[in-house]
Amino acid sequence: MPPRPAAPPPPPPAPEPTQVIRTEKGPEGPAEPKPEGPVDIFELAGVGDPLTADPSALWQRREDRYRVPLGVGEDGQPVLLDLLRSGAALGVFGSSSPDRPPFLHSLLFGMAATHSPEEIAFVCAGGPSSAPTWNSITRLPHTAAVQTLTGGSRDQHRITTALEGELERRARLLATLSTQHHTDYQAVQPQTQLDPMPLLVVAIDRLPQFLADARPFQHTLQRLASSEHLGIKLLFSADAPHQVSADLVRGCGSVVLHTCDESDARVFLDVHDANELQPDEACLRTSRRGERVRFRTAHADLPHASSPPDSPVPSYRYFADRVAHQARPARTLLPTPPDAEPPAGVDAPSPASGEDRTGTASPLTVTVGIVDNPREHRQDPLRLDFAAADTTLAIVGRPRSGKTSAVLTTLLALALSTSPTDVRFHCLAFGGNRLLPLRDLPHSSAVVASCDREEVEHVLAQLESTLDRRLRRFAAEGIESAADFRRRRAESDLGEEATDHVLVVDGWPEVHQHPGLADRVLRLARRGPEHGIHLVVTANRWDDLPRELRELTGGRIELRLTDPRESVFSAEAAERIPDEPGHCLHRGLWGLVHLPVPNDALPSYVEHVEHGLPDDLSAATRALIARIGESWQVRPGDEPAPAEDGA
Repeated sequence: MPPRPAAPPPPPPAPEPTQVIRTEKGPEGPAEPKPEGPVDIFELAGVGDPLTADPSALWQRREDRYRVPLGVGEDGQPVLLDLLRSGAALGVFGSSSPDRPPFLHSLLFGMAATHSPEEIAFVCAGGPSSAPTWNSITRLPHTAAVQTLTGGSRDQHRITTALEGELERRARLLATLSTQHHTDYQAVQPQTQLDPMPLLVVAIDRLPQFLADARPFQHTLQRLASSEHLGIKLLFSADAPHQVSADLVRGCGSVVLHTCDESDARVFLDVHDANELQPDEACLRTSRRGERVRFRTAHADLPHASSPPDSPVPSYRYFADRVAHQARPARTLLPTPPDAEPPAGVDAPSPASGEDRTGTASPLTVTVGIVDNPREHRQDPLRLDFAAADTTLAIVGRPRSGKTSAVLTTLLALALSTSPTDVRFHCLAFGGNRLLPLRDLPHSSAVVASCDREEVEHVLAQLESTLDRRLRRFAAEGIESAADFRRRRAESDLGEEATDHVLVVDGWPEVHQHPGLADRVLRLARRGPEHGIHLVVTANRWDDLPRELRELTGGRIELRLTDPRESVFSAEAAERIPDEPGHCLHRGLWGLVHLPVPNDALPSYVEHVEHGLPDDLSAATRALIARIGESWQVRPGDEPAPAEDGA
């Protein structure tokens, strides 16, 4: 942690609240608007031509920081809104849906024109109808997140969790510097290595409809509206004040557009003002008792002078292109969801050769997918560590949810990163024939189908013999754990064919076709991990697995279930998983398991959108197995013979 800087000096006494400011034209202030015609937000903000704007000059810190242009008052002067003194929220009211989004859109561009991404950042949310409005915001470096509710409860959960996580992160940052307000943090932060804390504007188009579609967001909304000290400014739109909770309306400022119904406008304005608003006019009131200011609204979507009349280009596009790469972008609060990109292959490089890998201690940690972590605002690798938390792994999901593919991905990732003398696979392919190509993998001691009862018995007997031998060896030689055994074998082969062994039971219910097999597998799951013997098991339901086995599984990948209520994580989280192969929950987070093929066998983004995945992925899996076989020098039969019992 960086050294804590000296506490900032106490702030000067706050001036009288002047939320609405009219300014004269100045060298660094807004330009004087034209008396006639539509008001250009960029001209009003002093940008000049968006094509040639200099962001470094526009974004210099000024005394009037956090004052943004709204439009032109009746006296012909710019009307600015003080974001810090106008309350925690600002509501935009108007009954015409084509009227509200352009105002929100222009207001955000006015903020971006006058403030850098370190000073102000945006989170934009809404229903599907909000997508055209918010899509034009994504180009700005100020945009931290954009979420329209097109993916049902999954989208609701992601934006809610991301904002909850941001509130917690900001509270931690304030505590780190012993500050109580985000402006105090901003004053001290440049002296530290901590992240900037811009004013975060959370803009929600059609708030009542958004809350109807995302009911869990109601609690988050209340937290946002009471987190002004954390640097949160809530900006929302609605048809009328009565659609929004009384507490929120009571404490927020408001912009009443000319399309607002007269009876609704009277909540904020007197009868005279409500009747006389003309098209392209609005009235600002910063509190229930605050001053009312009538103004002509400014626009960001006016055609740029250089664009052809028959194909006009709005000015905001030129401005967004101009500033897109001019500053460090705002911290991303909502990463792209895992399924937004084409599926990935096994996420590990193929080894060039095995000459320096044989006999080394096995890492037993592999990446088999990706998980979405919206609370921490990132995506994480879906990692399995067979030497620690995931020594026994259960993969559970409905038929055709991707269980066998997940097994293939896991074993191929292990084979790519460890040698055949590090780890050996013993596979009972009870769920079909898709594991049979693993017979050609140099790491595979056996891959047998359920119908081959003699081979099934041989696999179990071999692993039981290995376990019994290690039980005696560990006791005789004072080997304390599997980790200790790995360290010793890194120095000497100890007469073992491999350091670790992985038993795979793909299709657990089938074990009941083999009398006594379930109890034998349970013994291996119970005693094996501490002696370098691991278990990977698949099933359609968690209840298919014996209770003791469920309790022994430290690693759990839960694919789509037939009944999400049976989830070991939560029914709500399980219901949010897309009903597509490979989508899963891992430690309660939504994830996507990689395909058991190399990345170079998968299509590009454009190819995936146009044609989807290749038809024969099995051929790519077999090609990867062949590549692994050519990479490792050690083959079955070349390794030292197992030590005799009692050795």
